[in-house]
Amino acid sequence: MSHRLRKGFLVSIISFALVVSLSGCSLSSNGNDKVELSWLVRADPHERVWENQMIKEFEKQNPNIDIKLVDVPQNQIDQKMRTMIAGKNLPDIVAPNWANGGFMSYADQLVDLSDYVKKDPDVIDGVLPKALNLWKVNGELKALPLNTLGSLLFYNKDLFQKAGLPDPPTDWNDKSWTWDKMVSYAKKLTDPSKNIYGLLDNNDPSVDAEMFGSSFISDESYNKGVLLQPNVDDPVVHKAVKAHHDLIFKYKVSPSTSQLSAISQIGDPFVSGKVAMTINGGWGLWGYQNIEDFKWGVAALPYVPNRQDRMYIDIMSISKDSKHPNEAWKFMKFIYSTEGLKSYIKTTQGPPANQNLMDYWLDFESKKLGMPADKLKEVHEGAINNGIEAANHMVKDWATLIQYINQPINAYYGGNKSFDDAMYETKRLLESWTTVKK
Repeated sequence: MSHRLRKGFLVSIISFALVVSLSGCSLSSNGNDKVELSWLVRADPHERVWENQMIKEFEKQNPNIDIKLVDVPQNQIDQKMRTMIAGKNLPDIVAPNWANGGFMSYADQLVDLSDYVKKDPDVIDGVLPKALNLWKVNGELKALPLNTLGSLLFYNKDLFQKAGLPDPPTDWNDKSWTWDKMVSYAKKLTDPSKNIYGLLDNNDPSVDAEMFGSSFISDESYNKGVLLQPNVDDPVVHKAVKAHHDLIFKYKVSPSTSQLSAISQIGDPFVSGKVAMTINGGWGLWGYQNIEDFKWGVAALPYVPNRQDRMYIDIMSISKDSKHPNEAWKFMKFIYSTEGLKSYIKTTQGPPANQNLMDYWLDFESKKLGMPADKLKEVHEGAINNGIEAANHMVKDWATLIQYINQPINAYYGGNKSFDDAMYETKRLLESWTTVKK
């Protein structure tokens, strides 16, 4: 090649590089370029109003950014996210906790938000450290918490009054409110002639184990986010499983599988008045507000030494597939602003992870419930203080692991398998998973 040709070739290369460099800048808006962001959401009409409101207000303030909702039914999010990851087109903004596989199954697909937070520290000002630190993986902040929910006891005040029973406490430190006392209440509330049961424990076996202070998996497994060792042989796990079984077969205060199916034909058994007490997630605070046939209340779960209350925290993340992470962060900042969180509270009634907004939520929600704000604060904060984040959020491949737990134990609850056989099979299945993953 002649010197002239080499020089011309070099000029061409430099020119080409300059074009590529300039075109690359369009991946992050310069303020004039049009950018489209995608936001993966679950098909929930309760939240859709808020999502649309956020998009409308944000686009009004940022006319160069359009946001498109990717609407997926919650039970299909795992499959959809795996497909999108394989195609390298995961939406810009995702909420990985909505997938059954949970946060840890997708953590390596998420952007580290640490630098963004350093630049915009106001975003996490007031956020409960317990709710924030859960989403740090190897020193990288992979998500921001939006809300904090615990598990609570909901009860039918009218049935309590008819049975001559006092309301259960909202104070989680009330050691007189024990599991045995709750069972004694359930006995008085059960009326076989009317197909009314004293208690429905909506928990799956893993949550029952936590409520009694243990877990089907080792602490190390939970802390590292991957199953390393089952904990099925723990006597506390055995106690929790037997306690649930006793509600059905020994005390007959809870419906069997077939009985539950029958009373559920007309809808949620608690809403229809067929169950006097039910253990459920905090979403019952707004989910039960349409009940008109009776008054209801909310209380702490029974006191058990080392009790752990199952928490459910919704989070938001930016995917590594995003071509516009800076714009995605701008939208997240908008959502996590004071006005954005107030909108979230007013529309969804969800309690915020940001404690600066807690009084706002307590005032708003207590009026909705007709419940004293101090009692609502006591029952909510007690749940969070005793809380452990949901295993399906924190342990990789939980969608599979939970089946290994539920199938044998639910067969025992249904009277189709002995206790020993159920526990043996659960342990065998979980151990087989640790072998496969080694």
